[in-house]
Amino acid sequence: MPSDVKSNIIIRDIAGDDIECVHNFIVEEQGKAEFECDERYIEALIKKGWLKIEGKISYLFKEEYKEKKSASASKTDYLRWVVDGKGFHFGKIALLDGTIAGVILCYTQPRNRKAFLSNIAVAQQHRRKGIGSILMKELIEFYKQKSDIETIELNVGLLNSIAVKFYLDHDFKIRELRDTGYTMQYALKNNRSA
Repeated sequence: MPSDVKSNIIIRDIAGDDIECVHNFIVEEQGKAEFECDERYIEALIKKGWLKIEGKISYLFKEEYKEKKSASASKTDYLRWVVDGKGFHFGKIALLDGTIAGVILCYTQPRNRKAFLSNIAVAQQHRRKGIGSILMKELIEFYKQKSDIETIELNVGLLNSIAVKFYLDHDFKIRELRDTGYTMQYALKNNRSA
């Protein structure tokens, strides 16, 4: 991680006052990442000659995303649930010069002895600077202290190779392949797959 980013990053719990900003940040940054993956995939197919386009390419889902974003702007119940469950669920933000640079959210399912990573997002201009890794390490350490939780699970889309590599680099294993993506898992006990 560049030293200027590392020395200026502050990691803290998400507070009630942060909820609206965090929600907007997640919607915006995860949407951008999703579009980048789809566009890279389509461009790779074209480059390989496996997809031939006569005419221009338009990504209509970008417009749908904008509509979805404005429609979901007030849907913060999930975030409030995570934030209000401090010590039980996990929600952190990474601040860089007072601005949100990254977010991670995870909720606990003690009945299943699992934690489920629902969101991790890093601002586009700060990706690949180690912010996601810092947040992931905080998450893993938090759940290692929970004797009733054995694994952290998440779902990631099939086309999101950058995210898959990120999770594999942090010792997650692919547990299941579904038609829409992978279920990945981090074993907290003895770092083995369950």
